[in-house]
Amino acid sequence: MRLPKKPVITDSVAYDELVKLKLTGVDSTVLRCRMGYVKANQILTHYLNPIGEQTRIHPSFLPTQASGRWSTTEYPVTNWPKQIRDIVVPDLGTYWIDADWDGIEARVVAALSGDVEDLKAFEMGWDIHTLTACGMYSMPLPPILTKKCHTDPSCEAWRQQWKPAWKGEGDKRRWLAKTTRFGLAYAVDERGVVHAKGIEESGLTVDKLIETGRLYLSSKPLLRRWKIATWDKVLRDREARTFLGRRRKLFVSAADLKKWTARIPPDCAKAGLNHIVQGSVADMANRCIIDITDSWPQCVLKQQRHDGFTFQFPNEVDAWPEIRPMLERRWQLTPEHSITSTASWSRINEDGATVELR
Repeated sequence: MRLPKKPVITDSVAYDELVKLKLTGVDSTVLRCRMGYVKANQILTHYLNPIGEQTRIHPSFLPTQASGRWSTTEYPVTNWPKQIRDIVVPDLGTYWIDADWDGIEARVVAALSGDVEDLKAFEMGWDIHTLTACGMYSMPLPPILTKKCHTDPSCEAWRQQWKPAWKGEGDKRRWLAKTTRFGLAYAVDERGVVHAKGIEESGLTVDKLIETGRLYLSSKPLLRRWKIATWDKVLRDREARTFLGRRRKLFVSAADLKKWTARIPPDCAKAGLNHIVQGSVADMANRCIIDITDSWPQCVLKQQRHDGFTFQFPNEVDAWPEIRPMLERRWQLTPEHSITSTASWSRINEDGATVELR
């Protein structure tokens, strides 16, 4: 990976304490600016400073995690925030095809929990986060269920029904529904929303966030039922398996069973559920990588995120039309439910220019 941009070096301080302060209801321009400053400094100290004056880096990729996910070291490019990902570019004479699966973990959870409403929304290309917000706030669905509902004139009356009126794709309630969905995918109860990534940007206090989490879970009864059944099975079997059959053995102590008797899932049960979902996505990703690299000897895997891939090809090769169906395929997760792993695609040229592929 080439590094055409020289990083800037500065200091950084902790961010978590500022987040805790904001979640208690404290807010000011100074606090928001300080949080932005600290976040920027964290990017510098954690990701850019170690690079120094290098013009090329050689990350190591190994499938060493218990879930089957890949670990990336020297340097952790998979953890880089979007603001700095463009500092690495393809080698001269090559280009990258970058793919990100669309909500793949949410699709897996929907299939495993039997959430036919979510499965239909994903299948039809509906705006899942707007539909989630409608369920949370007991509002009717828009006349158009795709993202056109944010701007189409036929949905104006629906937008005005919200108090205050719906502000489009960037509406805070839609963002909150999306963040809550991701934050509660593995959480024990509604309190897990407090730890959702980026939730401090909501401007809500802890009590308000927990109430939001409660609204979400009450609109998703199958999710809670599936998690309880899964935790129970994991503790009973002392193992967890992905839908493709990969097993993770788990140690279950007497203390764990006692905890579960009080309906509090112990860490081993939560690890088992995580393996069933995240491990399934890792298995899917690994199978796709094998298929693509076997079919294209010129292909080099440059990066593998949990739900994303970056492949390098020579400039004279047009690979996207053929690798697309290798990543966007049908997966049978249960006898009753299957999903399609759709993706967002882009091409990164050797000069760093990015072009969306449709």
